[in-house]
Amino acid sequence: MLWSALWIEALRARPGLAVRMAGGALGLLWVALPLLVFASPPLELTQYLLAARAGRVAADAGGPLAAGLSWLALDGLGLWAVYALFALAMLASAGLAYRLASRFLGRAMGGAAALVFVAVEGIGLPLDPYAPDRLALPAVLWVVLESWRLIGERKSHAWPALAAAGGIALFAGWSGWAVVLAAALLIALTPAGRAALRTRDIVQPVAMGLTFLIPFALWTVRFPPPVPTLGAAGGAAAGGSSMVPAATLLAGLVLASVPGALLVLISSRAGERGGGDRAREDVPTLARGPVPDFAPVFMAVMGIVPLLAALALAALGERQTVWGTPAPALLAVLLVAWRGQVAGIHRRRAMAPLWLACVAAPAVVTALVTLGAPQVGRRGQAVNFPARAVAGPLTEAATRRLGHPPGAIGGVTALAAPIALASSARPVLMPQAGPAQASATVNHLAAHEGMVLVWPVLSANGGPPYGLRELWPDLQPQAPIVVPWAIAGRLDPVRVGWAVVPPPAPK
Repeated sequence: MLWSALWIEALRARPGLAVRMAGGALGLLWVALPLLVFASPPLELTQYLLAARAGRVAADAGGPLAAGLSWLALDGLGLWAVYALFALAMLASAGLAYRLASRFLGRAMGGAAALVFVAVEGIGLPLDPYAPDRLALPAVLWVVLESWRLIGERKSHAWPALAAAGGIALFAGWSGWAVVLAAALLIALTPAGRAALRTRDIVQPVAMGLTFLIPFALWTVRFPPPVPTLGAAGGAAAGGSSMVPAATLLAGLVLASVPGALLVLISSRAGERGGGDRAREDVPTLARGPVPDFAPVFMAVMGIVPLLAALALAALGERQTVWGTPAPALLAVLLVAWRGQVAGIHRRRAMAPLWLACVAAPAVVTALVTLGAPQVGRRGQAVNFPARAVAGPLTEAATRRLGHPPGAIGGVTALAAPIALASSARPVLMPQAGPAQASATVNHLAAHEGMVLVWPVLSANGGPPYGLRELWPDLQPQAPIVVPWAIAGRLDPVRVGWAVVPPPAPK
């Protein structure tokens, strides 16, 4: 029988296709939003892309996997390709979440769990839409999937795929390391895992693992991961850094999970009045087999260990998100499994609008706020900053002053980062704290090719702040650049003061 709700038939007939379409739609929505509404990328994404361009590939931001992909997309195709990269990661994550959920719940209810996962991701996107960990999530979910095939389903031929997934996850930063640790714990501490270690199929993945471990060792020697300490956490909090506290991370995950839980609750009979036997017969159902006995332990370890690692690192001062962990996907599986082996879909007319609201409303609200804020406020947003309008004349004038394009842009980071990203000279970003906090690459470019400093002009004087003069006493101030905001509204024009710092004269 064909029900009027096409999405129910899609879950029954082609759940994988339905999930991939949902994940692709969510990803495309957050590609269209910045391309159509944002004049500049969010500041944290801008700083991350510039760090990747300068070769800073630390373990706290998706590792070299996310940094390398972002750098290739940015310098190879442009900023739109970076947004498209996040959309592809969302599409791949949705597909892997479906493949994982279907192992526990069957095809139809696994598809429902994956759609709940997409809804949770949609609600959570405004919290950190372009976090590098989101690019690492497909590798993380792949490790979880292959670990279940090896341990939960006792398929020893899953060893090569697990070795490949684990090898890639090693280059995904803290989130990848945490899920590899969780998989190692399950293999070492469970009978099925120890049995898998005794099979002949382990020879090939050991050789494959060495091909990943050698470059991984070289990376960790070249870029040793920072060791979080309680002292560093206290200093970061006192300095007012952008560290996301552990409690905020957990609260964000809980907040994003509420609509997913609401979707599952609305689809149940809870609170439904009347209807009788005839109404019950008209309710479409999704069915599954029993959940495997080992699944609760597996999901608990795979969900809790990476989540606890992220929370602990955040508490110690590391910049972390929960969106690179498997916790949202496994939470969606638990919510759908709660419905039982035969789940009736009640209130199906309300389900589709609610799910669409979870996916689309955050992007729509973000767009409305971005477009409406200049009409009612007096302070501009970072995504409304006209970086291209400033970067064009600034790069041209700096090239004339220095005799060649500037190698670095520094000063006030909120201005320097978007200008550096929009500049045709592709300069690197000098930290606001000065050369002491910069990498060797940044200091080398600034010393040999010269540098530009920028700051907001807040007074009639328009001169550089005292801090910049103290760090670079030989700076040469230039005439300020005045341009309107990308969405002007009631905002005063943008006034950017700037100066060149020429390279030292050869001795």
